[in-house]
Amino acid sequence: MQQEGVKPNAHTFTTIINACTQAQEIDRGLHVLEQMMACGIVQDVGHASVTPYTTLIRACGKALAVDKAFRVLRCMLDAGIKPNVVTFNCLIDACGKAQDLDRAFHVFGLMRHYDQAPDSITFAALVDACCRALEVDRALELLQLMYRQLGQEPTSTTCTALLEACAKAGQLDRGLEVLQMMGAVGVRPVTASCNQLLEACGALRRLDRALDVLSHMKRVGAPPNNETYVALIEACVKAGDVHSALGALQELLASGEPSDGVGFGPLIELCGETGQTDAAFQVVGLMHRLNAPMGAAVYAGLATACLKSGNAQQAQQVVHGMRSAGFVPDSNLYDALLLGCAQHGEPVAVIQRFLQQMQQA
Repeated sequence: MQQEGVKPNAHTFTTIINACTQAQEIDRGLHVLEQMMACGIVQDVGHASVTPYTTLIRACGKALAVDKAFRVLRCMLDAGIKPNVVTFNCLIDACGKAQDLDRAFHVFGLMRHYDQAPDSITFAALVDACCRALEVDRALELLQLMYRQLGQEPTSTTCTALLEACAKAGQLDRGLEVLQMMGAVGVRPVTASCNQLLEACGALRRLDRALDVLSHMKRVGAPPNNETYVALIEACVKAGDVHSALGALQELLASGEPSDGVGFGPLIELCGETGQTDAAFQVVGLMHRLNAPMGAAVYAGLATACLKSGNAQQAQQVVHGMRSAGFVPDSNLYDALLLGCAQHGEPVAVIQRFLQQMQQA
């Protein structure tokens, strides 16, 4: 083009920069931008267009190249071109993706310096940056500021990101506040995000909070699914609450959700450890009604529950069912069976049979 005496203009360079960003060639795009400035095309672009700069900043954000995004901003300012709100939004988004929260707020402050009023996209990008950094309180403060300045409520996307940040940060009370806020503004939570909060409740052994989350889900129209009830059952197990776990199983059955049997093994183990054999068999009965598969852990937990309650004969029946289902008891279970049979006066022939099965396994 230059060899033929055709002088490139602002549109030419903008087109090339767009091509570079689409090909994720960030360094080449920066080089073209610097060439444009060196050719004295800055005045052609002037204040009428910030497109090449903003396009390149957006591409830097996608590539997590936040330092290069600020390099583009410096080129822009050196050229005397005033960034607009879209430019700043792209830069905040780049900082958020790079989990550089301090610089995201620095950009937010620059907007005021250049007389650019933040819009809903600005706040959404900044809240997302806070969520990525698990700065839940700062995110909530931003939502309040957005309402004061713009009169806008948070969107479903923003609320979902905030709810998931609460779960990752283990801030259960803040998570419940977000659920309440979503209900108040008419935003329906995503069930998967609520499940994350439930899992956090279980990890922190806060069954009370897990039950609160389930209650909020029902109230605001987020339908519980199998994963919801599995997370709740796991929270019950960690809290040692068999009764509440059975209640969660009953709710799962009533919901009609299909079950894969995940989480039932630890519940049956808890029944055994606490001497609640009847509850263990109740769990198995509910599993059958749910058409949930009986895994090896379920059989082993049920046999252990029988042994701990002093019913070695019932434990034998469970192990027989386990072998019939194609599962091989491990040595620990056989050791427990042998000990249980000996302690409860089972015939020597029974003990010898288990010993032979153990050797065959």
